[in-house]
Amino acid sequence: MEMDERGCFNADPLDTTYEETLDQVATGRAVGVVQVASVLSEPRAAAPELPRPLREHLIQAVGVLG
Repeated sequence: MEMDERGCFNADPLDTTYEETLDQVATGRAVGVVQVASVLSEPRAAAPELPRPLREHLIQAVGVLG
């Protein structure tokens, strides 16, 4: 929560494009990039019956929802 309070995360980190993250790092507004979109299609293809509300689980995993 301390990192969130210090503004270390975007308002909607799962809705930030790869291009936006590159710009943020290049201009000093971010110190790093975490990209997971390229791997999400593989588990979905392997197990299409998995529940789809992955967004909420991912947000909780990075600590945005508390």
